[in-house]
Amino acid sequence: FSFPVTNLSPNSNKDDLGSIFMSAGDINSIMMNRDVAIIDFATEKGAKKAVHDLNRVEFDGRTLTVTKAN
Repeated sequence: FSFPVTNLSPNSNKDDLGSIFMSAGDINSIMMNRDVAIIDFATEKGAKKAVHDLNRVEFDGRTLTVTKAN
């Protein structure tokens, strides 16, 4: 259950991002490339909670965009 997170700061890292997103559920993996991360959750429930709770949240000086992947 993967989805993209965009508008990351160049200073963002996997550990910090993971600490925020694990509040929604167990994370299988995080892949980062510049200002985009792909977060893979263990369950659909965790992924949906992350999209609902963390879209438009400020992180590292930027407002994250969290959208469900198709």
